[in-house]
Amino acid sequence: MAAPRLRLVSGLPVLERWAEDACQADKNVIYRALFAVADGSIFLSHEVTAIVGRPPGFIFMVRDDLELEISLLTKDEFEIRHIGTTPAIADPRG
Repeated sequence: MAAPRLRLVSGLPVLERWAEDACQADKNVIYRALFAVADGSIFLSHEVTAIVGRPPGFIFMVRDDLELEISLLTKDEFEIRHIGTTPAIADPRG
């Protein structure tokens, strides 16, 4: 079964705002990840967390501290929802 092909249709302002302050290495990683989303290969190559909701979405860990969040708008269209560092998780032990 072939990976789904997806087309970016929304969220470029999110990418542009993030890219203003991002270093070139981070930009390169995110651009590669976006191409991998479009060709479907990201589901095989990156850690992924599904987001249940309307619209459904996914969070991809593109590096230890950098994530890409997308929403699936249709079966073949997606939008960029968030790009940025992974929020720190509070240690329950204090």
